[in-house]
Amino acid sequence: MEGYNGYSNYETWNLMLWINNTEELYQYWEDRITEILLIDDSDPNDLIALNLSDDIYTLSEEIQTETEKNNPLIKFTSFYSDILSNSIQKVNYYEIAKLMINDYMAEEHITD
Repeated sequence: MEGYNGYSNYETWNLMLWINNTEELYQYWEDRITEILLIDDSDPNDLIALNLSDDIYTLSEEIQTETEKNNPLIKFTSFYSDILSNSIQKVNYYEIAKLMINDYMAEEHITD
């Protein structure tokens, strides 16, 4: 089966689901997007820099780093750690970052 619920795969959909439905995670990444896009909170249309491909890449690298760092089985060698690590590697972090930035820009009524 190719794709899952509009995402490239189940793993990508699942991580995006957790980010969008965990208030702490959602707010953390929302704040990071604000910082990455260099947006002045007082005026959401005040873009200091808008190089979306670089911003998407930066965000995707941060999401991947945080996801891998928080793997509770990273220090263990077992079937379960192999399966979890394999699933984490299948996540399309760029796809998630692109969707998150596009959603953020739409919510803030920002156009590029």
